[in-house]
Amino acid sequence: QGQCGSCWTFSATGAIEGSEFVAGNDLPILSEQQFVDCAHFPNMGCNGGVMGLALGYAKRHQVEAEVDYPYEAVNGKCRFKKSKTVTNIKKKKCAKKSFKGLKTNLKKYGPTSISVAASETYFHGYTGGILTDPKECGLQLDHGVLAVGWGNDSEAGDYFIVKNSWTTGWGEAGYVRLGAQGKHGVCGFVKQHPHNVISKKN
Repeated sequence: QGQCGSCWTFSATGAIEGSEFVAGNDLPILSEQQFVDCAHFPNMGCNGGVMGLALGYAKRHQVEAEVDYPYEAVNGKCRFKKSKTVTNIKKKKCAKKSFKGLKTNLKKYGPTSISVAASETYFHGYTGGILTDPKECGLQLDHGVLAVGWGNDSEAGDYFIVKNSWTTGWGEAGYVRLGAQGKHGVCGFVKQHPHNVISKKN
């Protein structure tokens, strides 16, 4: 995502890409820049946004491919063209704020948009392994990421696999494993409702 605060757009496009694939369509590579430039009020482009609102925008307007609307990591003028959209989004889906709710949405709809508390070194300095101490992150949610799966470790217990937008040089090739400890999970990933969309086959 570069120096642009567009994490919310990467989370949203990841959820939509997964939904399109689950529906039986070709896996698209979608435009984050379309969201930065066009999905405003109260989203603010490189100054932050909310995945639920981004997915609502995507349902109303659909999304272009990255190749047609490439990422620039700066706020720009909206140049979206409906004729170039490559998605077939029919519904927005909101999961329960729980580990079970997140698992249900992952199983039914694919990759799921979630928020985490990312400002502490425990998260942004992550290099590998399973994060298991909720106190080290806090619950000040400030970063949009993408849950893609879950697992169980004999020592750490249940955890969720999460894709970040800070390049493959961060964490475990761009991913982090967050433990299901505490009421909201490590770094608060089920403190807010996880979000998906439901796409239809073209």
